[in-house]
Amino acid sequence: MTGTRIDAEDLALALKGLGDAAFVWRLADDRLSWSENAEEALDAPGLARLDTGAALRAHLNDEDCRNRDSWLSEPQLRGSLVSEYRWRDCPEGAPPRWTEERLSFVEDSKGPRLIGVLRDASARRARETRLSYLAFFDQTTGHLNRPRLREHLAQVIARTLATHGSAAYLIVGLDNMAGVNDAYGYDVADAVIVQLGARLEKLLRAGDSLGRVAGAKFGVALPDRSRAEVEELVAQMQAAARDPVVRTQAGQVAITISVGAALLPDHGRATHDAMAAAEEALFRARAQGPNSFMIYESRGGGAELRRRNITMAGQIVTALQEDRITLAYQPVVRSDDPSRQAFHECLIRMRDPSGRISSAADFMPVAEQLGLVRMLDRRVLELAFATLRDIPKLRLSINVSPQSALDRDWMRALRELSEGRRDLTERLIVEITEATAIHDGGHTAEFINNLRDLGCAMAVDDFGAGYTSFRHFKRLKIDIVKIDGVFVKGVDKNPDNQTLVRTLVEIARNFEIMTVAEMVGEAEAPILRELGVDCLQGYYFGRPELHPSWLRDLDRSRSAEGA
Repeated sequence: MTGTRIDAEDLALALKGLGDAAFVWRLADDRLSWSENAEEALDAPGLARLDTGAALRAHLNDEDCRNRDSWLSEPQLRGSLVSEYRWRDCPEGAPPRWTEERLSFVEDSKGPRLIGVLRDASARRARETRLSYLAFFDQTTGHLNRPRLREHLAQVIARTLATHGSAAYLIVGLDNMAGVNDAYGYDVADAVIVQLGARLEKLLRAGDSLGRVAGAKFGVALPDRSRAEVEELVAQMQAAARDPVVRTQAGQVAITISVGAALLPDHGRATHDAMAAAEEALFRARAQGPNSFMIYESRGGGAELRRRNITMAGQIVTALQEDRITLAYQPVVRSDDPSRQAFHECLIRMRDPSGRISSAADFMPVAEQLGLVRMLDRRVLELAFATLRDIPKLRLSINVSPQSALDRDWMRALRELSEGRRDLTERLIVEITEATAIHDGGHTAEFINNLRDLGCAMAVDDFGAGYTSFRHFKRLKIDIVKIDGVFVKGVDKNPDNQTLVRTLVEIARNFEIMTVAEMVGEAEAPILRELGVDCLQGYYFGRPELHPSWLRDLDRSRSAEGA
């Protein structure tokens, strides 16, 4: 059975439905005849005016037409050819217009001809290019993706082993990325990640490789690096992340990074070992707090670290049992009159049996890691109330860990120790970190409301170092914010930090919140006063003291009464 032939109208409809254009190219006189839908199908006005093969060829990219030209130059054309080419007349800056062309040679009573079918291939080409790009690069940052970075790291390790050299692999993690997402949204978080990647890249040299290995983590492969060079580079990275603050569509965002490092080949002779070592080092660094750095310790070193932690935990528990946990008091002064003390911050200290004093940095990280921090917070609370009872009109601030801030037992202890005396609670300031303030909004609001009901004031420490959205402050009713020392030190010489401090002060003032600048020195004090900061804290105005003058006076008074 022989089917009927398709007529010209149906053929035109078929071409239109497929989005194809067709032409007949008469080789004898080089004339082109186009299907009626040619210009519409290819979105190419004027295409039908290209009435010769030479005219069409003049509009095609030379580089893409080599096979086409070679095939057309053969004395005896046979079969067919499929090729793709770009058009020359694309507007400047526009993506290239790709066309797929199928040519078939026909010779019959009408003479030798080429039957051509054209199809717009731009979208497919764009998809293929995109897929090819994503096979190598992260779509958000433009840096290497994890598989490609792993390949680069493998090359670094192989070269290091062959040359008996040294190298390193870093994991760089943005601190408190969840806080950025919660406070600003994912679009701003992505913008922060992109800008961090750009800052890290500027610090690298030829041969280094930077890739995004997770949501808020970058991996960095560093050939030919000594330990000292790695430590110097990490310090530069942390400084570059902090300063200047990141500018986004939602405003300025202050960031810090923590870094874990694996030294090669000592910490890994294969990529998975090196990556795992760096990840473990980053985990341990973050246990120390934000803006931290740690180099991986081998299993033997890790066991030794665990033994030291267990020993320190024992020392903490014994010090609690033997009343060797004590307080040092650091004054916070009025900026308009530094001789006036606004309040004193209570800083925890531990005395060993020989009388040597350890600062919080020596034992608090272990206490937090091993779950002892609540016991220490409770002891600080007891000591603070004892001092408030002894010295009327003295005002104190205490720091509370995130664990205690969400612990109902700590609040119960506060009520019991205060004995319902507002003359005590109204002289107590409770400080939590900025990250704690927004980590669990509901519980934090309840915590602050309970404190305010008892008469206590509420302060947010490390203000500006995290990612607080200011809407939280209006809701949480903060009394005091302490501007992080990172933005205070050298503020007299740093215009960016001056802008940040001025902005923080103005916002705090709008919410009727007192501002305190931390780590203030002699050079910073005048500019901070000019910027409107209410209070200043730093060694220049007074170091933490176990026995300040007012406490010594009390001891002498008690001794006289006893005599």
